[in-house]
Amino acid sequence: MNLETIECGHTKCSCRIAAQAGENAFCSDYCRESEQAEEEEESCACGHPPCDAP
Repeated sequence: MNLETIECGHTKCSCRIAAQAGENAFCSDYCRESEQAEEEEESCACGHPPCDAP
């Protein structure tokens, strides 16, 4: 398995995670559920430092 550092699969999230290239990976369950629900939010509230930064 070849892991790469990729962006979280939730479009509003700015976190980066180690995952297999080409897969839609998420940094948290919050992001996975938000992306599936297609919520109309302006920013990500997963609580990780990259997303908490102003």
